[in-house]
Amino acid sequence: MVIEFGFSQLAVNRIEAEVMQGNIASEKLLGKCGFTNEGILREWMYWNNKHYDMTMFSLLRSDFKLAHTKAKYYDNNQAN
Repeated sequence: MVIEFGFSQLAVNRIEAEVMQGNIASEKLLGKCGFTNEGILREWMYWNNKHYDMTMFSLLRSDFKLAHTKAKYYDNNQAN
């Protein structure tokens, strides 16, 4: 997974994603990947002669590790 590569190989501490407001599919996908909605960046993006609000999402290394640990525990206990 690209996220795992960022944390393990590139040693980043934080991964960010900005989503145009109203892009529900992207917001749901980021949520399923463990990203946290941090709020709105007002008129952050300029495109086609217009400013747009964006929603900021982030995933911290510590949150990713915690989620991975819980998933491995769950997988191991389901096999028994």
